[in-house]
Amino acid sequence: TKSLLLLKQIDGSIGSSFFSLDLNNHLCSIVKVLIEASLITSSILQSLVVFLSSPILRSKVNKWSLVSRLMQKGVFGCDNQNENINELEKVDFGVSSLMIMENLNKDAVAVKIQSAHGRLEALVVAIEGIENGLECLFKRLINTRVSFLNIISP
Repeated sequence: TKSLLLLKQIDGSIGSSFFSLDLNNHLCSIVKVLIEASLITSSILQSLVVFLSSPILRSKVNKWSLVSRLMQKGVFGCDNQNENINELEKVDFGVSSLMIMENLNKDAVAVKIQSAHGRLEALVVAIEGIENGLECLFKRLINTRVSFLNIISP
């Protein structure tokens, strides 16, 4: 939440820092585009922080509250109900369900372990997708910055 608050403060400072400049229209339009690019970057980073900050991870884990949250989210019910939570929450639920296994036979334990392993693999794929997207974003930002610097420099 600190990261999200910091990004929102940066958004506010960037938006309010654009004051009336006595420069030509070309330079003003370049500055406006740079401000828009930084605001878009900030909103993308905000979305990433919101995705990664799961409410279940921030709360204190208690065995009964965990069970009630798992039942409420439908983790022990049908797998079709899991579509409304992100991959990080799915992994958290899978690992949490491993911790509360009591009086289960070996087959049920093996199934739960395989399920948690599959969820971890899905999380790795999702994180790799985020990394690839961020890498592409950073490359485009660098290219845009170089282009703008070439335009501005005499």
